[in-house]
This record gives sequence, structure tokens and C-alpha cells, in this order.
Amino acid sequence: MLYWLIIFVGFLLLFALAQWLIAVLKRKNIKINRWVWAWAAFLVMIIPYAIWPHLNNIVSAILYGLCAICAITFMIEEHSYFLVKGHM
Repeated sequence: MLYWLIIFVGFLLLFALAQWLIAVLKRKNIKINRWVWAWAAFLVMIIPYAIWPHLNNIVSAILYGLCAICAITFMIEEHSYFLVKGHM
């Protein structure tokens, strides 16, 4: 039970960080295509592991966090795109 609570709190923190990142980018009038976020979510893990197959656990955790932030940001941007286009 405690494990799932920690996972849920971690997801909420990542979600809040992704929302903050989007707000900062919009405030600075930087628009990144939602598909760039989608590709970044995978490439942020694939490229470092292709270059250095044996990464430190701390570096791996940081990369997993960046992957999660990019994936959540993609989902947020995809949802806002569908809301603007009227598909939902």
C-alpha cells in the first residue's frame, strides 16, 4: 500500500513539474511542437544508453525523470490541442 502511495505522490510531483515547465515556456512565448515532446520522451533514454551502456544508477534515475516529464508534457499538450481543435 505504501508503495502505491509513493508512486502516486511521485506522479503528482512530476505532473506539477510538467505544468510548471509549460507555464514557463508559454510565459516566454516559446512554443514547442507536441511531437517534439513525444520524441524527446524516448530519445532522452535511448541516446545516452546507446552511447554509454552502463550508466550510474543516479544518472539513470535522472534520465527516467526527464523521460517522464517529457511524456507527461506531451500528453498535456496533446490534450490541449484536441480541446482547441474541438475533437473532444
